Amino acid sequence: MRIAFVGDICLETDPSVWATAGTPDLHAVLGVDLIIGNFEAVIDGADVGKAADKICLSVPEQLLEKLRDIGIDVVSVANNHFADYGTAAAKHTIQALQNVFGRDRVFGWREQPTAILALGLQVVGVCFPETNPVALEEPWGANLAVGVEGLVADHRS
Repeated sequence: MRIAFVGDICLETDPSVWATAGTPDLHAVLGVDLIIGNFEAVIDGADVGKAADKICLSVPEQLLEKLRDIGIDVVSVANNHFADYGTAAAKHTIQALQNVFGRDRVFGWREQPTAILALGLQVVGVCFPETNPVALEEPWGANLAVGVEGLVADHRS
């Protein structure tokens, strides 16, 4: 199995751009069987408030299907923008991504730090946040890299 990891995905938010843009099949372009993307944004965050003094990334939920269209198969939320708009937005983002990709294909947050890609092959999402990450209510926060050795060891087989 050939796997590609693509990162820092923040979708273009203007639907008219998508209407005229070509949509590549990343599986063919990259020559892989499975593509894992790091979704570095929040769904509809602008509607729920944002962290002060920080660049905050938000995209409309209706554009998530574009990720599937280009070939993203599994999505991580283990990144420094996952908490930009607080707990409600993080929870909404996870649920929206799960609606598109499936419950077992969204990972990198405390309740679901891993995804099983194939029999015996598991990936762990770890977030290395900025100095003062936004704290989220349990279990919605990102899988932070505080004590990475222990976190990764928990998932070593």
